[in-house]
Amino acid sequence: MHRRAFLTAGLVTVFASPRAIAQMKMDDMPGMDMGGHDMGAAPQGASMLPEGEALRELPLLANEAGTPGLFRAKLTAEPATARFAEGLDTPILGYNGVSPGPLIEATEGDRVEITFANRIPEETSTIHWHGMPVPADQDGNPMDPVATGADRTYSFDLPEGSAGSYWYHPHPHGKTAEQVYRGLAGAFVVKPKVDPIPAGYGDTVLV
Repeated sequence: MHRRAFLTAGLVTVFASPRAIAQMKMDDMPGMDMGGHDMGAAPQGASMLPEGEALRELPLLANEAGTPGLFRAKLTAEPATARFAEGLDTPILGYNGVSPGPLIEATEGDRVEITFANRIPEETSTIHWHGMPVPADQDGNPMDPVATGADRTYSFDLPEGSAGSYWYHPHPHGKTAEQVYRGLAGAFVVKPKVDPIPAGYGDTVLV
């Protein structure tokens, strides 16, 4: 999986850095001609992305560790409110109060220690590190639930060659789909130790 691949978390919102503005000019992209097919108008009152305006960047999950090679942070799954349309508040589940959850950026070779706090009322949950090369007992599988009100620290090392674009989401038995579509999902970018792409190009993360 390449770092430049788009991340799709099945959410209705799209976020990116200001560098994405030019990329979002879909009419100018080759291969986007729908051959005259009417794809249908947006529902009346639907929230549209204003053309030419910058999309807001994903919040970055802060690294609380002061040691090189260690990424330490906390993610809390909790009820929150989002405004997807003007004047309409929607109850959601969010990581640290937002959906999509904070963008996690680490570097291959890093030790990762993320404490998960489950504050979803009356539901177990986990964090599954989708596609990432982590030990099975640290991968938030359905048989390893975190109870309501409990905390659990996931610890793993990012091996050499693991640089890429990933995403994280809950994986509790029987509740995975519901918790994801209610808002629990986020992007995880593992950077290479030596990046062949100039830093000036940056990364654009879409969820």
